[in-house]
Amino acid sequence: MGALAIREKQLLYPASRVRVLPPGPVGVVFQSGGTFMYWLQQAAVRGLGFSYAVSSGNELDLDLADFINFLIDDENTKVITCMVEGVRRPEVFMAVAEKALRRESRSSWSSRAQRKGQGCREKPYGSAGWKRSRVRCAMRQDRHNPLPVA
Repeated sequence: MGALAIREKQLLYPASRVRVLPPGPVGVVFQSGGTFMYWLQQAAVRGLGFSYAVSSGNELDLDLADFINFLIDDENTKVITCMVEGVRRPEVFMAVAEKALRRESRSSWSSRAQRKGQGCREKPYGSAGWKRSRVRCAMRQDRHNPLPVA
């Protein structure tokens, strides 16, 4: 578990390999420390640069929603990448996800998905239910026939 502020060169992570990560527009939040380090290294090899990177671990205090909310407000972060194993506060996470969708400059796909999903108020089910219901609603508005989701 740890945090990296790449542009500021504040590296609070117990591995020296993070010292060479390039600065850039990608903010990262992973709940798995092992996957976190491997992914950062491979993404850097492929040319990605990072603003902030957080391995949130078991989230005793701050959680996924808190970190994403911070990245949304950071002007230098243009892309937010997450590896999520579970969402502790689904309602707060949903509010943060809606905030991210309102930031049209972040991603043309995200803003397109938001416009298609407007008016969709289906109740979520399960940890990934919010996404499934929004996708299904957007697909109905697009006149696609989604496959059943178990």
